[in-house]
Amino acid sequence: MAMGGDGNTVFSGESPDILCHELGHAVLDALRPELFDAANLESPAFHESFGDMSAILTALQVPQVRESILTATGGHIDRNSDLSRLAEQLGAAIRERSPDAVDPDCLRNAANSFIFQDPETLPTSAPASMLSQEPHSFSRVFTGAFLEALAGMVLIRSANPTSDDLLAVSNAMGGLLVAAVQAAPVVPEFYSQVAAALIQADAQAGGVFADALKSAFVRRGILTPQSAVAVSFLQAAAMSAPMAAITAAATVPGRVKELPLQAIDAAQYGLGNTPLFVHVPTQPRRVAAIASGPGAGTVTPPSSDRSARVFVEHLMRLGRVDFGTHGTRGAYIAHPRARKTHRIEALNGVLVLKRKLFYCSFCG
Repeated sequence: MAMGGDGNTVFSGESPDILCHELGHAVLDALRPELFDAANLESPAFHESFGDMSAILTALQVPQVRESILTATGGHIDRNSDLSRLAEQLGAAIRERSPDAVDPDCLRNAANSFIFQDPETLPTSAPASMLSQEPHSFSRVFTGAFLEALAGMVLIRSANPTSDDLLAVSNAMGGLLVAAVQAAPVVPEFYSQVAAALIQADAQAGGVFADALKSAFVRRGILTPQSAVAVSFLQAAAMSAPMAAITAAATVPGRVKELPLQAIDAAQYGLGNTPLFVHVPTQPRRVAAIASGPGAGTVTPPSSDRSARVFVEHLMRLGRVDFGTHGTRGAYIAHPRARKTHRIEALNGVLVLKRKLFYCSFCG
């Protein structure tokens, strides 16, 4: 809940957007449990995006919402509307307390113009008008591409879409998104891998929405043009192969609950000479998919080791780590006012960084 400037309490649990967002976290936890502890900036940001995408797709199940959105946007559903604006009432309450913490008209708006940037180059936190490493902030890149792709899919189905068209496309996108999430390996460039997997999932379903998907993810920089073309070529080759080969290529490797542990030097954070083990994003890639920066260049993904180190540095800067009884008192920075999302636990004789919860940007 949040307290508005007028003294009235706004209960976040009254918002369908918030409830569907949080349910989205639970769904993604069930689909890919290893994302929960992944030491990688893009993984928690995608978790937040998946929550917002879940809220959008759920809203489109309501006939009155579909009719209202079509009327308000003229069928171009990636325009600013009740569909794109998440949690308007809660956003207003937070804005009274922290004016630059949320968007001007809601908590977050999927109708945005954010372009992918290497998250390592972004500030740890920033006003809502800018991108930062903070998961809710960086999530807006993927959510914006998603809404843009969804809008393109609607217009591919019909130049004058009806409520039934919007429902059919939203259901199709939900299925593609689940398939992509299940197929994408957890690596530092997770956004690009999910985008590539979405294009592949659509191709396996007939490729009806390929233009909308590739256009949105390339325009937002989540995929380079070369990556999008390469994914299309690979999928075309797979579709022309014998059925046995297609089935084998489409098989998703056995899922694991946790990513492998790797030690990093944590002396600089006040843990003395004891190494800290973190879950590194090192799953094997199925396709080569990379992002582009704001210019014409490509973003070279960091190694899994560097990705994990940058993530830990991010947590330490924001004070998100609960050291518990570990570390040297007076050496590490406690950040007593910061809400802790991670804790350091002793496991089989070593110290391991474990996530406690996903941070809600309006709590604590």
